[in-house]
Order: sequence, then C-alpha cells, then structure tokens
Amino acid sequence: MSGKWKAYLVYPLLQQGSRIDLHADQNMKANGYQRNHNRKESRFMKNIYVSDILWVSKLEECLIPIQEILTIKRGERSGWNALFYPPENSGIESEYIKPALRNPALLKSYTVQSDSAVFCCHKSKDELRQSGHTGALNWIEKYENIRNGRGKLLPEVLSHRGGFWYELDDTAKADFVTALNPDKRLFVSMPEENTFVNQQFIQIIVKDVT
Repeated sequence: MSGKWKAYLVYPLLQQGSRIDLHADQNMKANGYQRNHNRKESRFMKNIYVSDILWVSKLEECLIPIQEILTIKRGERSGWNALFYPPENSGIESEYIKPALRNPALLKSYTVQSDSAVFCCHKSKDELRQSGHTGALNWIEKYENIRNGRGKLLPEVLSHRGGFWYELDDTAKADFVTALNPDKRLFVSMPEENTFVNQQFIQIIVKDVT
C-alpha cells in the first residue's frame, strides 16, 4: 500500500468526556486532538471511533486529491463585528451592504439563505466624498478612533489584511458551506445567492478545471 495512506481514520462521535490510551496502537495517530499533561492517558473533548480503512488502497487508482477540484477554507474573520455587521438603520448606502451568512444553526436544508448583512466597501474615503456617499463615510469615521481590548486603534489592528483597514475580502463566493463545529448536524448546504461567509462556517469553492 502506498505510504500516503494511513491505516486508520479517527472519527469524533457525539458523546462527551471520554479518555483513550494512545499508546495502545503505534499506528494510530490523533493529531489535532489536545492531550493533557498526563503522559499515561489523553483526554479528549469527544469520544473517538477508530476504523480500519485498509480497503481504501483498492480504490487508490480511482481517487484524486480534493484540492484539485475544490478550495476548502474557513470563512472570513471580520475582526470587529460592530463595524462590519451594521444594523438596518446605519445609513450606509445599499451598494456597500452585501448578504452574509453568520449563524450555522440556521443550516436546516440543502440550500440556505443569507441571515445577515455585511459592510463591504472597497473605495477610499476620498472616493466616497466625491461620490457623495456620506453614509458609508460616516460609518467608517465612526470607528476610526475606537480602540480594541488591548488599547489599539481599529485602523492599526485591521490594517494587516491589506487594502483599506475597513475593507473585507468578499471576492471568494462559497459554492457550498458547512458549519465549522457541526456537532450532531453534519451536512453541506448551497447558498441561494452570492453570500459573504463568516468564520463560523467552512466554505467550499469549486475550482475552474476546464
């Protein structure tokens, strides 16, 4: 069997608070699960089920890496929700308000509608002034002198992402989404429209392989 295949898969189950001896089988890997400081045993947040998947080697010639056809990544982190998820009466011009997905608990069907709105502006403050878009301009300036919990101004905290400090990357539209922490509800939904996806989701984007 090719070295890229592992002998076991480890599945999180639904029950809480079990322990497992990781030294019982040298072939078993549980990377990504946090171990406690006791070397004799490791405590997990969830039970795990270990399954022999040696049969996968029979399908090796029929499989391709998923990254060849899909981009799978976590949704976008806003950095400051009050700025990027404004209320309906914010006064921001409609062209800077985009549909968004924020709450994974609302994934209840194979398709999903946006449950929120996100502020997305790719114009400079000068461009907003020239356009007469004072709603977006006033909204940005409202947060210019706000400090985070560490005493740093938001323009300093958010500027590391590139672009304007008040700018979100809304270019990658998810073709499918699933919850970051699915618990008992593990399934994939398709957004009904181009939607900004926040960090509580995993977004799946189909690559153009033509």
